[in-house]
Formats: sequence, structure tokens, C-alpha cells
Amino acid sequence: MRRVWIIGLALALLPVGSLCAGDDRVVAVKAKRIVTAKGDPIADGVIVIKDGLIDAIGPAADVEVPSGARVVEVEDGVVYPGVVNPYSRLGTFSRARSFRVGSGFKNKSDTVPTEELFTRQPVFDEILEAGVTTYGLVPGSGGGFTGLVSVLRPHGAKASDMVVRERALLRLAFPGGDSASSGLKNLLSRAKSERKKIDDAKKRRAEWEKREERKRKREAEKKKKAEKKKSDDEKKTVADEKKDKKKAGPKVPEMKSNIEWIAAAREKTIRVLLEIEEPKAMVHFDDILGDDHELDAILVTSGRGAIGMKDRIVERGYPVLLTPSLTTMRDSRVLRNPAAELAAAGVEIAFRPGADTVGAMRGMFFNLAGLIRTGLDRDVAIRAITAVPAKWLGVADSVGTLEKGKRGDLIVFSRDPLSTPLAEMRYVVLGGRVVHEAHCHGDDDHDDDHDDGPEHGHRADERSGK
Repeated sequence: MRRVWIIGLALALLPVGSLCAGDDRVVAVKAKRIVTAKGDPIADGVIVIKDGLIDAIGPAADVEVPSGARVVEVEDGVVYPGVVNPYSRLGTFSRARSFRVGSGFKNKSDTVPTEELFTRQPVFDEILEAGVTTYGLVPGSGGGFTGLVSVLRPHGAKASDMVVRERALLRLAFPGGDSASSGLKNLLSRAKSERKKIDDAKKRRAEWEKREERKRKREAEKKKKAEKKKSDDEKKTVADEKKDKKKAGPKVPEMKSNIEWIAAAREKTIRVLLEIEEPKAMVHFDDILGDDHELDAILVTSGRGAIGMKDRIVERGYPVLLTPSLTTMRDSRVLRNPAAELAAAGVEIAFRPGADTVGAMRGMFFNLAGLIRTGLDRDVAIRAITAVPAKWLGVADSVGTLEKGKRGDLIVFSRDPLSTPLAEMRYVVLGGRVVHEAHCHGDDDHDDDHDDGPEHGHRADERSGK
């Protein structure tokens, strides 16, 4: 009797709903509307997630919900893919140093920002609560090649659990001016000459190995014909040892790692996250690269900078990473929508928050709604925080859109956040697990660090540095 009483008490103390939550390995998300970021939205849709991946997605009439699945449903709810933020320093020790380009030009291209990760921070939970399920961790600050961009999932007991890709992009912050121009030119030239030196050495090595192979074959034939004593074969003179040393052949030099990544950028085997703030710096950059234009770059700039560099952006075919805000040109009060202007010119765009804070991440949908009202195409806006940054970070095969076979990373709103500011984020699902569930609906829960300003300066989220 005592055992039964203890079990009954334990069951009574469980949270309401725990007994009927279903199997977390199978989750069914039902919604009035599912925005896939790939094709047309699905009305009255269902998404079934098994073992972290989307197993089925479509209208409720066509998708069967497995028995025992945990059902996530909000009346009049709207589902979006998890937000992909390609540009952040949140979660690192040196986050507060921001992203200022600065006037110097350094080469730390082999720096990996995951070495600075500090996993025991509440900021990772806060990032998820803001709807960001994947983000690019950007290296350092200052000008030059500052390191490699890593891709994180803000959930895990240790850093290795969070890292999706350690080396996705190479950050190049170019401030312009003679010093930076000279530094960039010298590094690109050095990478080119070092690669040529190594390629030439590899060619000489390959030719030497072919000659040695032919020589070995001839000696093998001689041995078959010649009769020698075993003792003679086993003895080695000093002259023989010297000969063996010569047989090592030409060596292939190794390139320093901080030059290797610049060479990879030159050869377009890694994409460059290129930060340029002023149009005059873009002129210097184009002059250095010339007509060959040997870098595959994604341009990171302000809205004002994007408008000022628009012609060159279109000519070079740069994709552009912006903050989701309107702006004005100098000496003008006329508001302009840089994202809409670039998209209309055929430029691929993506968005990053207006500041590197959780509050700014929470404001992304609100800011997008403002851009849509002033001319930005709705589908372009949605893809700019989901599918496009996922492609840039090299993770589009698993996240960025809602389709069968991809990870079950999604967010559920009470209404469409791009249609009404009253929409609440009710659930965040990461890999088929509900990692955030809002319990208090209707409260204005925005933080003091919220920043919707048009400029692209970054400041620290003070809560996350604990």
C-alpha cells in the first residue's frame, strides 16, 4: 500500500499535460498556416517530425499523425522555419568588442571563433526564445582577414554539441585607404605566389616519382636475371645510405595556415564575408581585384552603404547582408528601403539583426513587416532570414526551409507576425524537440536592449555575459 501511495503522489506532482505529452521523438505540429520558405504556404497544415527530421508535411487531410506523437497546436497558429542569423558574436568571451572594422589591417584568417565559445550562458536559451535556431559565429573585430565564420545551433551541453560547421566563410573587413589596400594586395599576391611555388613543387615531385618507379622496375628485372648472394643483399655501405637519402626526392613545402585560407578564398573554394561600410572603400577594393575579381564574396554593409554602392553591387553580382531597416541618405530626410531597392535590381539579400543582442533578434519579424509595408516582396523578406542565410552558411541541406528530410527546426506564432504586431511566439522547436514554450500570452515581453535602429553598429547584450 505504501508503494502505491508513493507512486500516486509522484504522479500527482507531475506538471499538467506531462502524462499526455506523447513521445518527444515524434512531434506533430498543426497550424492554420505553414510558411515553408520554399513554395506556397500550406493552409491547415501538419508537420510530422521523427527523430529530429521532418518525416511528412502537407495539408491535414493528406498527413497522418502517428499514434502517441506529441501534438503542438495553436488555434489560428502560423508556422515559420527557424530563423537563421548569419552574423553574431553572442556566446563568446570577447563578444563586447563588437564588429567595428577599424583602420588597421591584420591577417588572422586561420582563427576559429568556436575556441572562444562559453557554453554555460543563459544567452543560448534566450537566442532560442527569440526564434533563432541557427546562427553564424563571426570572428573578432578590426580590419583585415579576421578569421573563419562557424555555424552554431544554440543548444548543447558542450561546444562540440553546438557546432554544425566550424569553417563556413572567411571574414574580410576592408576599411579602405592606402594601408588596407596595400595589406590586401600583398596578402593576395603572397597567397598566389605561395600556391604557385607549392604547385610547381608538386609537379616536380610527381615527375620524380614517375622516374623512380621506372627505375625500380628496371632494377627488379636485373635482380631476376642476376644471381647474388643473400649476404651481399643485406649489407649496406655508407655510400648506399647516402644514395638512399638522395632517393627522398624533392620536398613539397607547406603553406602557413593563415595564408592557406587566403589562397582558398582566391581560388573560390571558400566564400568571403566581405565587410565594407563606405562606397569609396568599395572603389579601392575593386581596383585591387581588377577585372579578374578573384574572390567569391558576400557583401556586409549598412543600408546607406548599400544604396551608395548599388551600381557596383549589381555589376559584380554581390549578394548583400543588411539590417532590416529603412534609411536616409546624407543631407536628406527621404526614407528609403535599401532591401527593396536591391531586390528589385536582382540582388540576393539576407538580414542580420540591427544590433548583436537578443532584443534585436526578437524584433526581426516586426522590422520585416515594416519593410514589407514599404515595398519589399514578402517572399524575399521571409527567405532573407531563413533559406538565403542557410545557403550562405552551407547548411541549406538541413535547415532554412520546411520540407521533408530537413531538420525539424521551426517556430509557431499565435498569428502571422508579418501581418500583425500582436502575434506571439508560442513554441520554438529544435530538431523535433520543443525547446521553448511561452506560458504567459498577451504580455509585452520585450527587453530593454531592443534596438530597431537603422544603423548597423553592434553593442553587447549585457544579460548574456554572466
